Order: sequence, then structure tokens, then C-alpha cells
Amino acid sequence: MSMFKNIQKVIMVVFSIFIFSCSPKKDIKNSLLINSQYSSLVDLVNPLMGTDSKFSLSNGNTYPAIATPWGMNFWTPQTAKMGDGWAYKYDDETIRGIKQTHQPTTNDEYTLCLKLLLEGRIYRYIQENSTYFKEMKYNDLKKNILSALNAENKPTESNKELARLFPNVMGWVNSIKKESGYKRMSFIGQSTEAKIFVEVYRQLPYDKFALLIHDCILITQKDVELTKKLLETRVRELYADIILPEYNLDKLFKTSLVSIPDDKLLSTQREEYFQTTFINGETI
Repeated sequence: MSMFKNIQKVIMVVFSIFIFSCSPKKDIKNSLLINSQYSSLVDLVNPLMGTDSKFSLSNGNTYPAIATPWGMNFWTPQTAKMGDGWAYKYDDETIRGIKQTHQPTTNDEYTLCLKLLLEGRIYRYIQENSTYFKEMKYNDLKKNILSALNAENKPTESNKELARLFPNVMGWVNSIKKESGYKRMSFIGQSTEAKIFVEVYRQLPYDKFALLIHDCILITQKDVELTKKLLETRVRELYADIILPEYNLDKLFKTSLVSIPDDKLLSTQREEYFQTTFINGETI
């Protein structure tokens, strides 16, 4: 029975193609243009449709673009600054230049991700906007999210929830897993870490104590600001087309104390006691 149904479907598809191919195309064109002021179907296309969008309201999330059929990159006029999620804005009065892009759409997800990145609150946003992640402790939350990004492409609850919050990002992640395997995502993440943290580690003066561990650098408290500044500079170098000069990167890298403060160390307390007792001569 199933074979008979399949044969029926094939016959119907072939028959439909045959009927469509035999129809006079001139008549179809004429039916679209009849009683119209347009002389060509090209005149019916308006590349500005949907370009009047902003973060608070979407009217289409599109931009005017030109490319060859199945082209990788598109040419589009650019009215906004580099790094803006909406490269072309309908109400802008100045065109900054012509930009090459393969951005699938202009949308608030791009702007949201950039905003969360700069504010250092990606994990908090996910937790606040997801019932699935809401009750998780920070370490469990981070583990679940990283597993969804780097593990095999399976319809886990973490994967589904992240796809709901960031459909374009997770669509890109899962497409890479399908085409190149899930290990490719780990490679991308580790390569990015190396480009940033390994390079900054190499730039640190030799007389500074520093220990590189994946996506963090262990340093003494007095060298925190130096290392943080080097990390921010490195990010600006790598992603100059996204991270604009006026963007504040103060919250991009998290700093936290992983040992007891220097003034609480036993060796420091002994040194202070020796200084006070024997050198300053305050007590005998």
C-alpha cells in the first residue's frame, strides 16, 4: 500500500511540473501586469521593503542587497556605523559607503547578543528569561550551556531552550555540527581562546607572575588592571569591525579573587610583625 501511495505522489508531482511547464509564460506575465502602470516584472520589486526597522519594532528586518544567484556575499549600502545590527536604516539621510556582507538578516538578536556581551550578563539574561535554566546554580548553568554549544547535535532541553532565546545563533551552531561534526564547535571556541588569552599571556612582562589556564590568566592582584587592559586591546584588534572604539569593554572580562588577599597571607603577617617589633622598635 505504501509503495502504491509513493507512486501516486510521484505521478502527481510529474503531472504538476508538466502542466506548469506547458503553460504559456507570456500569459502569466500579462496577467500580473494587466491594468498596471508597470511594464516589467522587475518594476514590481522594491528592495527597500522591510528596511524601516529598529530594535523596538520590526517592519521586516531586511536590507537592500545585491548578489549573484546563490552568492556567498551581498553588496548593500551602509548608513549606520560598523557593528550596528542594522547596517542600512530607511530613515537615515547619509550613506557611509557600500558594504559587503553575508549577514542573513538585520535583527534585534544581533544587537541583543552584542549588548549582553559588552555588559557581561549573558548567563544572567539566559537565567532570567528561561524557566528551564532559572533555578540552576551558576556552575551548573554554565556547564549546561557549554554542553549545548559543544556537544553532539541532539534535541536536548538545553539546546531547545537556547534555540528559543537565540534562534539565529543556535541555528548557526547546529548547522556547523551537522556539516562538520560537533567537534568543530569546540575547535572554534578553543581557537578564539588561543587568539585572545595566549597572545596576551605572551605580552606580559617576564618579571610578572602569570599562569595561563584555558580562558583565564592567573595573576597577582597588582597586575589585574594591566592584564585586563591587554585583553581588551586584543579583542579590539581581532574584532575591529564589531567592537567600535566608543564601546566600553570594562565588563567584558570578569575578574575574581581565587586566593586569599595578600594582607591575609601568613608570610605577610610575619613580615609586618617583624617590621613593627624589631625594626621600628615599638616593642621589645
